Amino acid sequence: WWKITPTQALADSDPKLIRWQWKSGEQGAESGCEHTIFIVPDNPPGIVLSPLQLSFEAERGGPLPAEQRLQLWTGGGLAMPWTAQPSEWWLDAQPVSGNQSTQIAVQPNSTMLDEGAHGAEILLAATPEHRRVEVTYVIRKSTGVGESSAPGALTLDAWPQPVSTGTGLHVRIGGQSGEICRLTLHDLLGRERVSRTVESGRSVSLDLGVAQLTAGVYLLRAVSDNGTQAVRMISVVR
Repeated sequence: WWKITPTQALADSDPKLIRWQWKSGEQGAESGCEHTIFIVPDNPPGIVLSPLQLSFEAERGGPLPAEQRLQLWTGGGLAMPWTAQPSEWWLDAQPVSGNQSTQIAVQPNSTMLDEGAHGAEILLAATPEHRRVEVTYVIRKSTGVGESSAPGALTLDAWPQPVSTGTGLHVRIGGQSGEICRLTLHDLLGRERVSRTVESGRSVSLDLGVAQLTAGVYLLRAVSDNGTQAVRMISVVR
């Protein structure tokens, strides 16, 4: 553990890049050993996690999505026993316990879930306070090897990702040109937050400021008049 004391007041608590520099009269200067440090204004009484939301996506019956990692810190660098407990059978987290800062590898263990969005959480049980990480797992329809998408199938593109609260999300629905679709944005409780009628083949912008969305994971869905649909996961950050 390194204790770093700034020589002046920090203007923000954003991550900082630090590096060491060696100097000598014979060899000049050389720098290296770069690390990103995270500023915690006060020593927290419990564990600290980053990020607090994870999103996975896979094709049904296809390969597993790549693992993602949670960074866990213990307050003040002290020994602090904790356990990681996924709430659903299809989610793995390793290691499952510890008492010091570490990285926790998180990954779904199956792609045979029903098509659509699935939610879970990882409970980090510790003293004095538990922490939770939200996990969203979207299973897409499998088109099979050598098969093409069904005629009239929709595609859904959205950018930028992640998108900041209060800004605009650009969306384009691909499919049969000129097809009328209903575009909706839902939170993970299924509540509809945005609704628009959109023509496929054109780009539209959704004003997230008007929708008053908070940071989190949302589901963007496009449904055409003939019932075909496309779903995409959206991450909204502060």
